[in-house]
Order: sequence, then C-alpha cells, then structure tokens
Amino acid sequence: MVLVLVVLPAVSHSTIQWSSLPLEVFNGHPCAFLWNGAVYVFGDDGISPPTQPIWRYDPATGTWSAKAAPPIPVAAPVVAVVGDKAYVVGGSDEVVNTPLANVLVYDIPGDTWSTGPPLPEGSDYDVAAAVERLRRRRSIGV
Repeated sequence: MVLVLVVLPAVSHSTIQWSSLPLEVFNGHPCAFLWNGAVYVFGDDGISPPTQPIWRYDPATGTWSAKAAPPIPVAAPVVAVVGDKAYVVGGSDEVVNTPLANVLVYDIPGDTWSTGPPLPEGSDYDVAAAVERLRRRRSIGV
C-alpha cells in the first residue's frame, strides 16, 4: 500500500487529506512523485524480481500502469521533479547495503532514462524537495 498526501492548490489546510492507493506489485523502499495529476511510485531492492518499473497511478481511472524501469535497481533514493524531469538521487543497493552515488534522470513524458553526474559520495534514505519559480514579493510602505 502507498499513502499519498493529497494537497490541492489554493485550499486551506483543513482540506488536506490522506488517501490509500492499492499497490499490488513489489517495490522495495519506494519513493513517489506527482506529475500532471498522476502519482508515480518506484523503488527496487535488487533482491526480489529484476529491476522494477515505475508504476503510474491515474486517480481519474483508479488504475496503475507500468512505465520504463530505471537502468539500475535502486532502493530508498530521493526524487525531485523539475519541469518534466524527475531526478532520482542516491539510494541504496540493498544486495550489499551500500549507499549509491547515482543521479538518474527520468524524462516523464518521454518515459526514458538517462544519467546525470554522480554525487561525490553515496547517499541513501535522505530527503529532497524541488522548488521552482520562487518569487520575491515586495511591499511598499506608505
């Protein structure tokens, strides 16, 4: 099961709700991101079935669909979305329990993977966030 915090834009905190999404496939130490109204979940412990695909949940239809698998198994990475790319950073190779220094880039609309420059050292079980278009507001006093 995957728990997703649903936060709708321009609403009060009282309307925030948790939803439980049934995930019927194995994903070890998963992470998730939202893009264009869909939830994407992935994670792979490298021990169970071979590299797992990303699973896309469409809340409008209540269905899951498989997307392209990452080029390597990765568990417990962090993910941040900027534009139409998801950056999957670090994680763990659960076979030998080693933090990874990988940076994987998932082109969401193209459903393809590429690699970015590696981290200086391996990192797993971290937290990440991406913020786009920060705007500075200024007020002029009277």
